[in-house]
Amino acid sequence: MLAAAVTLVASLVTRQVSVVWSVAYGALCVLLPTALMVYGVSSRALSRWFRLARPAGAGAALASLFFWEGIKILLAVVLMGLAPLLIADLSWLGLLAGLVVVLKAYWLAFVLGRRKPA
Repeated sequence: MLAAAVTLVASLVTRQVSVVWSVAYGALCVLLPTALMVYGVSSRALSRWFRLARPAGAGAALASLFFWEGIKILLAVVLMGLAPLLIADLSWLGLLAGLVVVLKAYWLAFVLGRRKPA
């Protein structure tokens, strides 16, 4: 939802198609790897595989988390590396803006999630 909002703001402010696509792609460089990591960590079939590879419960969970975090970082770097090939007239500033805004949303969710109920 935040990615769509950032893309909409970019389209209203710049009115340049290349910037809008760059911002959207920057947001997707964060969202897609994160979604894959969430699926990987929470998938039962994959968790069973990690338990077979490392039978200790906490150790298997930690190994799974590190594995998927590595996949997430690798996929994000690959997606950013492919950006010039996939987007004509790429705006690196727009790509970074989309990336940073969506990354900062993690901190916003963390801060808002820590509020005590009234």
